[in-house]
Amino acid sequence: MGDDGHWRPSICSAVWNVGTPSPRPYWPDTTELALLDVRTRATRRWACPTPSGRDLACRALNLISAGDASGGREALRQALRGAKTEYVREDLIANAFMRLGDRESAIQWLVKGAASNVGGINFSLADSLYAPIRSDPSIQAIIERLKVR
Repeated sequence: MGDDGHWRPSICSAVWNVGTPSPRPYWPDTTELALLDVRTRATRRWACPTPSGRDLACRALNLISAGDASGGREALRQALRGAKTEYVREDLIANAFMRLGDRESAIQWLVKGAASNVGGINFSLADSLYAPIRSDPSIQAIIERLKVR
């Protein structure tokens, strides 16, 4: 039987909303509370992980594609915050910026992506979405370096 994840919302609700019981009088050093805290934290990490920067960038793309630009901007803002502490593919962020109409930010992230040799950036640049910025000198340099046609 496959895991369809239908149980996660109920576990997330139960884990995140768990109350802290008062310590029992016969356990004065609050060891029970410490054990409960460790168990709760481990369960939260397993059942309800915080979305990664990549997840947030993909969410931004999905929201923007669905017509929710404000939701997409918020998800992109969160992805950029996540990109400060973890790796988020530059081409995903550039794609979101292009879809929002922010060409300068898209160019900056494409240049970063080319510098870090992100996989698939040559396919991204070949996409018609990037046609308006292909004449930019920094994009031309990337195209020449990667031999994108």
